[in-house]
Amino acid sequence: MTDQASFEIPTTVRELAERNVQQARAAYAQFIDAARKAQEVAAKSSDAMAAGAREVQAKALGYAESNVDASFAFATDLARARDVKELMAIQQHTPPSRRRPMPSRPRSSDA
Repeated sequence: MTDQASFEIPTTVRELAERNVQQARAAYAQFIDAARKAQEVAAKSSDAMAAGAREVQAKALGYAESNVDASFAFATDLARARDVKELMAIQQHTPPSRRRPMPSRPRSSDA
């Protein structure tokens, strides 16, 4: 009964999980590139867009990118776990900032 905590995750399952994370990361990279290009086109085509609005857009995209990058790093670590014990150790030792998205920011009252 004491071996139950060290249940080994098969190599094929770990490899599949890691490939899935890599594919999702690649798809996300394509998406974020398209979003950045769309943001640049919108900024260039609209000279009326205030510098502040462009800055807010850039920050929002940056926050989203940071959150997704942290989530992919955490998912990669989990996919590489060899057994349930290692999986639990990763979960326990990973900072919450890599496990959960950033909390939403309160909106400014002067917006």
